[in-house]
Amino acid sequence: MTVTSLQIFTDVPGKIEEGVAVAVKAKKMAIAHGAEDMRMGQIQTGQYTGHWIVATFFANMEAYGKAIDAMSQNPEFRALAASVPGKLVSRTLIRGADIG
Repeated sequence: MTVTSLQIFTDVPGKIEEGVAVAVKAKKMAIAHGAEDMRMGQIQTGQYTGHWIVATFFANMEAYGKAIDAMSQNPEFRALAASVPGKLVSRTLIRGADIG
């Protein structure tokens, strides 16, 4: 089963380019550590309107676990995570189901 990690960050007006630059670097690192893809977008409706969402996709829970372990040990990734311009407000892990 696939695994998707979702993180929601507050918007910081005037820092969109900085946030995108952090996400570009984070995507490269996540893929190097086993993620299949990473996407980022701004939420347009609901409780988190205006906030930014980052979705990182993994083939399965094993790939997710290995990637998270490796990234948490990587000083460059930890420094990058600390430089995110918004505040983390939500983190969700989704285990996918094959619906054909």
